[in-house]
Parts: sequence; structure tokens; C-alpha cells
Amino acid sequence: MLKLRTFVLFFTVVAAAHADWNVLSVASEPGRAGIEHRHIVVENTGADQRADLDLAIFSGKSCTLRVIDNPDGQTLAAVMKREKCGCRVNGGYFDTNFEPLGLRT
Repeated sequence: MLKLRTFVLFFTVVAAAHADWNVLSVASEPGRAGIEHRHIVVENTGADQRADLDLAIFSGKSCTLRVIDNPDGQTLAAVMKREKCGCRVNGGYFDTNFEPLGLRT
């Protein structure tokens, strides 16, 4: 049921965007602790744009979403090992000196 809701939410967001996005491919792979990695490639043929979406699909009953600060500048792998995380997403909004890059497109 969670997977169905995730797809419905994804396609609702894509449909609401002011473009004609088409799904080119969807690939899924199971992960640890009930976390599924899903890779989706979409294309806006009218504007010659393409986007790769990587999603972590998990149950809110068995997993907790956290935002972890990294003021010491450790690598993402080191922080995740220290915090015993099963899945990670790097925000990518900082340079190597941890200075904000601002909004990125």
C-alpha cells in the first residue's frame, strides 16, 4: 500500500508541474531494514529536459527520518556509520569548506 501511495504522490507532483514529463524508466532494488531504493528517469520532451530521481521508500512505522548536522566536516560515510543509519541523502548544498552554495538548479 505504501508503494502505491508513493507512486500516486510522485505522479501527482509530476502532473502538477507545468510540463509534459514522461517516465522513461523505473528500477527498484531492496535495501536493509525494509528500505527500498527506486531510481526513476523522466523526460520533458517539449523542453528537451531530463531528470533522474532517486527515492528511498520506507515505512514510517519502522524507520525514522532525521536531519544530521555535520559541523566537523566528516565524510558522509563516516557520519552515517557513527549514527548507524540505514539510508542517507547528501544535501549537496555546501562546498568542500562547508560554505553554502545557495539554491541549485
